[in-house]
Amino acid sequence: MGEASLSLRPRLPPSGYTYHHDDPVAADALARDLCRVAAFFTDVEPYVRLAHVRDWWEHDRLFFVEEAQFDLHHLFQMVGTPRELFRSMPGDDRVFVGILPTHERWYLRFHVDWSDDGQRIEGSYSLTFADELRKRFETDVLKSLSTVLQGESAESYFRRIG
Repeated sequence: MGEASLSLRPRLPPSGYTYHHDDPVAADALARDLCRVAAFFTDVEPYVRLAHVRDWWEHDRLFFVEEAQFDLHHLFQMVGTPRELFRSMPGDDRVFVGILPTHERWYLRFHVDWSDDGQRIEGSYSLTFADELRKRFETDVLKSLSTVLQGESAESYFRRIG
């Protein structure tokens, strides 16, 4: 079986409101948070189809979207443990894994790598929501995460990191 085909999708960054953290967190905490986020999406829209995105936003403001689609079960497999998070990385420096549903009402991006001292795996993530999902996320999930997230408009966030 060959590698999934990629398409270059020149586009504006996602719109809405973005939750993120600026300092790296331990991969085990990242995996717990991303599983909680995936569980939220399972509650909200259990049959949504998803696409992998190779998110080069920090490099050149591009997203490479894989044409093959997958489901939330596969997302749980990708983020369930620090090992699986690490294995899901594309192997390019500072290239994030993005998860984009076909309806594009939210966008999840994450990255893990070895710490600067080489002693542990750590990473970061961000989550961008359309307004209607943002309120439910704040009510149902935000306070249960192990990482304290900051929020700002998606436009501001993507302009700052790009």
